[in-house]
Amino acid sequence: MSDVLAEDQLKICEFSKYFDKTNMAKQRLSVLSKKFQEVNDAQDEVTASLEPPLLRVGDCFYKINEDNLEEILEKMKADLAGDVERIKTDIDDHSKKIMSLKTALYSKFGNRINLD
Repeated sequence: MSDVLAEDQLKICEFSKYFDKTNMAKQRLSVLSKKFQEVNDAQDEVTASLEPPLLRVGDCFYKINEDNLEEILEKMKADLAGDVERIKTDIDDHSKKIMSLKTALYSKFGNRINLD
C-alpha cells in the first residue's frame, strides 16, 4: 500500500483546483452563450421591427438610430465571441492538466483514489 507523500497531496490539490476552475468556466460559458443568443435575438427584432428602436439605459428608454444600434449589437457580439473563445481555450487547457494529473495519481494509487 502506497503512502500519500507531500508531492502526491500537492497533485491532488492541483487536480481539485483545475477541476473547480473547469466547472466555473463551463458555467460562465453557459451564461455567455445565453447572452450571445439574446444579442442575436435583439438583432433579429431590430431588423423585423417597423418601429424605431429604443435603447434601454437603466430605467430609461432612448430612441436610437437603427445603424447605431446595429453597430452596438455587432460590437457586443464580437466581445462575447472573444470571451467565449478564451473560455473554451481555458477549459481545454484545464482539461489537459486534469488528465495529466489523473494519469499520475491513478498510476500510483489505482482504484484507491476517486477523481471523478
